[in-house]
Amino acid sequence: MSTGTDVWTDVHQERQALLEILETLTPEQWDAPSLCTEWRVRDVVGHMVSETRMTIAQAAWGFITSGFRINRYIAKDARHRGAAPSRTFSRTSEAWCSLAHICPACRRCPCSRT
Repeated sequence: MSTGTDVWTDVHQERQALLEILETLTPEQWDAPSLCTEWRVRDVVGHMVSETRMTIAQAAWGFITSGFRINRYIAKDARHRGAAPSRTFSRTSEAWCSLAHICPACRRCPCSRT
């Protein structure tokens, strides 16, 4: 981990470490209850990924359709994203970009390894 002010380097390194852990989970571990009440591990990961994938329009519409209850919307969105196969999160370049989105400072995506 860096010691300077390069936050995006830290973010990318932490997300890479998380990705490496997620790749080791069995299907049973993906479906195991998490410390978040009523959420499985896959739902928590879906929630973590959502912030890098969601547009303002999607968030607004989800908030409206959830009766203007933000916690209801967040839970519904996490479960929806968590319903994806675990490979979606850990084995595709799209998922990698979801976890390590484009850094606004350098405009590059860490999944561009070429």
